Amino acid sequence: MLPKYHNQKNNKLKRFLPSFLQNRRGQYVDLVILVVILFVIAIGLMIIYRFFMNVQGELVSSGNIDVTKQEYIPLESGYNFVKGLDKIFMIAFVMLILSLIISATFIEASPQFFVITLIIFVTVIVIAAAFSNSFDNIITNPTMANESSAFPATKFVFNNFPAVIVAIGIIVGIMFYAKVRISR
Repeated sequence: MLPKYHNQKNNKLKRFLPSFLQNRRGQYVDLVILVVILFVIAIGLMIIYRFFMNVQGELVSSGNIDVTKQEYIPLESGYNFVKGLDKIFMIAFVMLILSLIISATFIEASPQFFVITLIIFVTVIVIAAAFSNSFDNIITNPTMANESSAFPATKFVFNNFPAVIVAIGIIVGIMFYAKVRISR
């Protein structure tokens, strides 16, 4: 039996989560959430990169900051952080996939719902293709040309996004339905 505070702690955590994220357990519908979260993270990181580079450029070009003195060190360390935003996306990408796969192992699935799962899976692939095209439109925009060159891994993931989602979906499906075969 779990301690009394265990349920209280979970209830406190649930208050902070939106209702669509509560009680999620690695279902195929969670692939939609994964696609949306990855898209938002990628665009958000590109906006942060663009903002920082514009601010840094304005500060240096204004002449108020001498790039040879100590006052430039915070800008340089900020620049080093911004260069790592592509790595942050990849870490988030891997962690979200692992959490989806691990949580899929804990769901008991009935083979009767396989057809519904396939319909949801095809829908998720179509949504992933739409997000891939949207991302491509954003990074090929002339105003985002400089930012897109700083995110090679993110571009690779989104250029192959439907294929990546298919691979993730197959792995989740194996984890989802393999238990049914093993347990019988």
